[in-house]
Amino acid sequence: MTRRREQKIQRFREQKANEVRLAELSKLVESEHSDEEVRREFYLVTIKRWISTALEDLDSIHMEKGMLEQMADSRLNQSNVKAPDKPRPCLEPLKPIIITRDKVQAAVFGAGYPGLPTYSVEEFVQQRYGDMQIDANKSKSLMDRAMNPNASAEDRENKAVVKDYAEEKDDLEALKKAREMDDWKDDHRRGYGNKMNRS
Repeated sequence: MTRRREQKIQRFREQKANEVRLAELSKLVESEHSDEEVRREFYLVTIKRWISTALEDLDSIHMEKGMLEQMADSRLNQSNVKAPDKPRPCLEPLKPIIITRDKVQAAVFGAGYPGLPTYSVEEFVQQRYGDMQIDANKSKSLMDRAMNPNASAEDRENKAVVKDYAEEKDDLEALKKAREMDDWKDDHRRGYGNKMNRS
């Protein structure tokens, strides 16, 4: 093992020396005044470099071949000892459905395929989620926003009215909060926050 390591170190040193010498010789060969002796040495160093590369590749191939043989043997041993697999439970495939906006649309347009059930959105939600109560105070769905586009504007107006009323009434808590915010803005310029995530 130590002999192999020594050989590898020696080969590595020779390869480094060959690369340095090859760089020097390649500059000399490219010049117009290079003689035959310099070219001969350039080709010999190039050949030595490729020989050392080939020897390293052969060593790695032999090592890899041994590992692959060992893996193949271990797989054979495992396959002989391996217990029979448990059969997987057969899951029932999901049935495709078509969702329509309402029952009338389902009746008119239908699926066109006799075995394919058609549901309205309400029926689908009722079947999937049952009688689950949805909190009306939480964020509204996109469909609600599309049906009533003025709702968000109304919400903003309501918030502005509440804020104005608090200011008019001289609400101490709101006044204190506004003053603290002004003080904070005085102390911290815009963009003061997290600078670690800058690109």
